[in-house]
Amino acid sequence: MNTISVLTIGACAGLALGGQITSTNEPVAASDEAPAFFTITVDISGSQFWDTQGSAFNEILSIYLEPNFFVTGIGWDLTLTTVGASWASDAVISFQDEIYLTPAVGDDFGVTNAQYFSGGIIDLTDNGYNNIHVDPDGFLNLEFYEVFDDNPAAIDAFFEADSVLYLSVAYPTPGSTVALTLGMLCCSRRRR
Repeated sequence: MNTISVLTIGACAGLALGGQITSTNEPVAASDEAPAFFTITVDISGSQFWDTQGSAFNEILSIYLEPNFFVTGIGWDLTLTTVGASWASDAVISFQDEIYLTPAVGDDFGVTNAQYFSGGIIDLTDNGYNNIHVDPDGFLNLEFYEVFDDNPAAIDAFFEADSVLYLSVAYPTPGSTVALTLGMLCCSRRRR
C-alpha cells in the first residue's frame, strides 16, 4: 500500500453531483522518448467521508481520462471539516486503490475549516511511488473513506468549498486521442 501524506513526502503543509473538472494548461507534446503531459483541476468540494474503505456508504468519484493514460503527480488545496468525534487524520482519498492521500496526517483531533495544501504538484516517481494507471475503461477512481468510522451510517468528515485536487496526467502517444480526451474531461461520474 502506498500512502501519500504531508510528512511522508515532505510537501508543504459541494462538488456538484455532475462533478467539475477543468484542464489548467495545454498538453505538452510527446517525443519518441517521453509521454506527453497535461494538468487537470478536480473540484472535490462537498465530498464526504462516511465509512471504512470499501463500504457501500463511501463516495466514489470516477474521472474519465482515456485508456492507457496515467497520473504522474498529485497536488491538493483542501479545506476539511470533521463531524462529531472524528479525527482529521482519518480522512483518506484512495486513487485507484494504488495511492492513498491522507492530507491531515498527524491531526488526531476534530477540525473545522482546516486547510491542507501540497504547495504544488508532487511527482509520484520522484518520491518513490508508481504512477497511477486508469482502469481499462479509461476511468480514474477516487474513493473517499475513513480509517476509523466514528459515526456509523453517518458522515465523519467533508471537504468545504474550493477544495481541489491537481492531477498531472500523461498519455503515451500524441494524436487524435488527446483532442478527444481534452474534450471529454468534463465527464465524470459520482456514486455513493
